[in-house]
Order: sequence, then C-alpha cells, then structure tokens
Amino acid sequence: MEERVNRHLARVLAVQALYQYILLKTSTEEVKIYPWSIEEKIDEPTRRYASSLIEGTITHIDEIENIIKNKLQKTDLAQLHIMDKTILYLSVYSLLFLDDIPVKVIINEAIILAKEFGNYNSYKFINGILDAIRKDRKIKTV
Repeated sequence: MEERVNRHLARVLAVQALYQYILLKTSTEEVKIYPWSIEEKIDEPTRRYASSLIEGTITHIDEIENIIKNKLQKTDLAQLHIMDKTILYLSVYSLLFLDDIPVKVIINEAIILAKEFGNYNSYKFINGILDAIRKDRKIKTV
C-alpha cells in the first residue's frame, strides 16, 4: 500500500523550519524537530517528506543563493524579506532537484505559500523570480 503524503503540509513545515534555520542559524537536526508543530498530528510520511525538502534545500543552499542573486535586478539578497527568501530557497531547490514534481505545481505552490506567509505582493515577486529561473534553465512547464 502506497503511503499518502500531504505535500502541501510538508512544504509548510519545510518553510517554517527553513525560516528558523535562516533566522536563528540552527542546525539541520534541530530544525527537523518542528517544535512549533508538536501539538499537531503529522503523519510520518509527511514528516519524512518535509525532512527531505529541508535537507535538500540546506545541502544546496549556496548554489540556490547564487541562482537567486543572479535574478535579482534592483535588490540585494540580504534585503529580501526573510520569508520571501525562505520560500524562494525551497522552490528553487524543488525546481532544480525534484524531477517528479511538475514545474507548474512548484511555482503554484510557491505562490500559495507566499500568499499564506509573505507580504502583500510577495507572491508576484516570487512568481517572477521562479519564472525567470525556469526560463533561464529552459525548464519546461509541461
């Protein structure tokens, strides 16, 4: 029987954990404890998927940062709102390293996360950066 993973919830957990990682400079293992979610019932497959997203993003964070920096026109990476940066890190990781997820899904999920956690216009900014990376990398949306 195939395990069902709540991928949206896993991405939410990953964004929250990566936010903590970036803001507090905590270790990868500390981040994966998800202290804010202890009260919630999160099934093991979803927790494992979130952990893989966190580990993958952190493993490739330098490469991801360079890719994002190359797409920023008038802004320095350090000036980005930390939540926008966090969503971009996770989304760029997904675009570049997760071949089993359609590009449209990755970008749409980033927009949803930006609307949920970001500033008023975060979703537009994030969509623009991800689309530019997609085009630059010649990643097909289909």
